[in-house]
Amino acid sequence: MIEFENVTKKYRGSVTALSGISLRIREKGVYCLLGRNGAGKTTFMRVLAGRIPVSSGGAYINGKKIDVLDSPVNVAYIETAKNQFNMKIADLIKFSRGINGGFDESFALEIAESFGLDLNKKYNSLSFGTKTMVTTMLALSSNKDVVLLDEPVLGFDPITRRRFYRLLRERYGNSRGIAIVSTHLIDEIADYADKLIIIDGGKTVLYDDVKRATEKNGETLGELFERLTGGKDCGHDGKFIYGKGYTGESYER
Repeated sequence: MIEFENVTKKYRGSVTALSGISLRIREKGVYCLLGRNGAGKTTFMRVLAGRIPVSSGGAYINGKKIDVLDSPVNVAYIETAKNQFNMKIADLIKFSRGINGGFDESFALEIAESFGLDLNKKYNSLSFGTKTMVTTMLALSSNKDVVLLDEPVLGFDPITRRRFYRLLRERYGNSRGIAIVSTHLIDEIADYADKLIIIDGGKTVLYDDVKRATEKNGETLGELFERLTGGKDCGHDGKFIYGKGYTGESYER
């Protein structure tokens, strides 16, 4: 279980990235984390991964408080096209298996084959989208209790994105663990996510089931997001124009 208790994170210059967030994530499955640019999504993930300390409050995984001096070993946090050792993809898989006894090498190889990754290519020679796929592959194969994916489909074409979402659903839609996906491609994730977390202005403005939240007012996920945050869906490519924000009270379930 993941728990945020009145978590606030302030950066230098009095910038408040998270403001009194309280929520409990009890169920396994796929969660989509939505918010406009600067809403606090990346800070949310970095706190959960033990990369940065909170200013006040506390974040917990399975009852253990997260500490930057003792980062949680059961969490995999993958940022978009994260830098990797400039090894061949095959060697990166073997390296990951060597440092993580629970790493599922066979699943990694299955992903590589499914998405046509050339195992003999070195990481630095790959395109942006392929680098993202490699880092995501390593995260999904880690067998961690919690996997945090920050914009995992950037650089993917529409067909590859759908195939990736199906893979994510197959992997984490069967009670394997908790996968939290931060994305701006909002309506694409709607068919694959179980739960929805929307943050704006550093606060939680909605935490609910995706289906229940959208069916309540007969909205698409993009329309719901726009209503709560002021983000306007451009429609044709999933990008957003950001308008005036909405700051609501934190919501806990």
